[in-house]
Amino acid sequence: MNFQVLVSNITFSFDFNGLLNGSTIVLIFIAFFGDFFSTLGTVLGVSQKANLLDDNGNLPGIARPFLVDALGTVAGTLAGCTTISTFVESSAGAQAGGKTGLTSVSTAIMFFISILASPLFLMIPDAATSPVLIFVGYSMISSITNIDFTNFSEAFGPFVMIVFTAFTGGIASGISAGILADVAIKTFAKTEKAEKAVHPVMYALCIPLMIYFIFN
Repeated sequence: MNFQVLVSNITFSFDFNGLLNGSTIVLIFIAFFGDFFSTLGTVLGVSQKANLLDDNGNLPGIARPFLVDALGTVAGTLAGCTTISTFVESSAGAQAGGKTGLTSVSTAIMFFISILASPLFLMIPDAATSPVLIFVGYSMISSITNIDFTNFSEAFGPFVMIVFTAFTGGIASGISAGILADVAIKTFAKTEKAEKAVHPVMYALCIPLMIYFIFN
């Protein structure tokens, strides 16, 4: 009975009071941008490790992983779970050769088994699992070699992105800061090539990103 009460407190438990007031809209906006840029960075990062990007660095059919991520986010919220989203640690699996849906199914099965064996896993100290995360970070940082550091206007944005991601612990914050820095440096750059590299949409995107940083 106590378990049922506990589950009912978090599952399908909604409060629509004040949904459309200013503070709630700001919170929705922050949550959206955090999830959006976290997913964008993860999808592109993992796809790069899996060699799925085209010659322009774009992922064909990127709408599909975004749709799956959106459905997972909504489903997790309805169930009262932590946000179900993409995780950049998947790049380690992609680099090892996991590039199909079977990889995800296998991972889901292992997660289910881990639930049953969670008391044993909780006995493992953080000092034993930390090296694994360090290796994942090592495999992810290899993409930095694709940045042309001889071109300051091109490298400054990614540099800020890496620094903010490392010190804030959030991919969304890193990507947001990187975009703002990239637009700023190319706007005030003296070269015509850098000035033309900024699309008008990027200027429009800077406004909500600044709001994200102010209220986050």
